[in-house]
Amino acid sequence: MAEAAVGFAIDKLIPLLAEEANLLRNVHTEVAGIKLELESIRCFLKDADTRAESVDKEDQISSIDGVKAWVRELREAAFQIEDVVDEYTLRIYNLVAQKHHPHHHGFVIVDFLKKIYCFVLELKLRRDIALQIQEIKACIRNSKERSVTYGFKIDVLRQGSMRTGWNDPRKAA
Repeated sequence: MAEAAVGFAIDKLIPLLAEEANLLRNVHTEVAGIKLELESIRCFLKDADTRAESVDKEDQISSIDGVKAWVRELREAAFQIEDVVDEYTLRIYNLVAQKHHPHHHGFVIVDFLKKIYCFVLELKLRRDIALQIQEIKACIRNSKERSVTYGFKIDVLRQGSMRTGWNDPRKAA
């Protein structure tokens, strides 16, 4: 009976350990991916701000408020991404500096323990950053789903800007 319980626990533990190892191994890729996501969000926000400025105050309709809330949510996600990337860069730099700092203790065991300590700190850092990135990605995914569910489209702002008209200087000529 105990053998079956241990076998069941091992069967559940192995996939969890594999998932954790994959999470820690791919943290550099995740950071690079979230940086690309940040660039996309920045471009979108810049475009949305430009379009929002061109909409006249009296031409605003209630759906623009929903788009503004959506844009505000994406802007907050962009700030979170910047914070995570900055934290990752700073902490990895500090860990690398600690690792390569010359050790002149004279005791092999002290150097060995310091290396293990740095390794554990690096694993914890990688795990924390990877979890934060996963949370941000989930938030962005939920935001996109909400925008589809409620029909928030940046086209509403585009239509508003089209109503205000675009002045082509060649027309006067």
